[in-house]
Amino acid sequence: MQISKYSPLLKHALERMQQNSNYYFKKGRLSGSTEVFPDERSRLAIGIASSFAVLDKYERSEKSTVFLSPPHICPTKTVEIFKKDKKPVSQRVDIEYGLVGKPKKLAWDSKYSIQSSPGAEHHENIHLSFVAVENDEAVGYFGFSITFSRSKDWACYSVKLDLVYVRPQYRNYGTHGLNLTVAVSNLTKDLFTEILKMYRGKTPLNIMICADFESKGGEKIALLVLSEFNLLVESCPDLYPHLTHKIGEVIDEMGY
Repeated sequence: MQISKYSPLLKHALERMQQNSNYYFKKGRLSGSTEVFPDERSRLAIGIASSFAVLDKYERSEKSTVFLSPPHICPTKTVEIFKKDKKPVSQRVDIEYGLVGKPKKLAWDSKYSIQSSPGAEHHENIHLSFVAVENDEAVGYFGFSITFSRSKDWACYSVKLDLVYVRPQYRNYGTHGLNLTVAVSNLTKDLFTEILKMYRGKTPLNIMICADFESKGGEKIALLVLSEFNLLVESCPDLYPHLTHKIGEVIDEMGY
């Protein structure tokens, strides 16, 4: 077995999520839940809301709970139910696009993995999904993956946004979609911040947000996540002044 000279910072960050949240990292998998508050939802909605009435609805709505890779909800059965819905003509992407596994044996997530070569490149990765629930049933999900890579000359924290999907009959004002986006944004930012605190590399730590826009509206969600990371970097001198020098560029790899 090859051993890297680099510490597994993504793994350590995943373990730290258990300290002040409802997340649990066990046997290489991260699961749990998070609450999305109205002010978080309305703040993100400013860039995409169609009217002030819609923004007001977000501000007056109650907090919501979103589940991370929930073991009590079967992704294979969930996708089977989703596929029976009548879909908009504009929808071109397979519903299971953001999940892992085979069509008849899907999974919300993949185990944390690490690939390293002594003295060369180091890659850590995990795939996750947040699931929106209404009346104890899954009504949508957001699949994404996180990769932390580094070598002697570079370091990058990458977030790949695969697919956010909400059943057509539950797309009222986009509340579920925003809840999922807030959850993904918060978790990926928290993991980045934990890695940044532990990072001792000589090169700046870059951030990369990756997404394709095969599904209609996907660009809005991706740009919201990107804007949250830009805001985090802009706020770093005030929040974490001793860490600012470690941050490199925020890069986006998004498009059709």
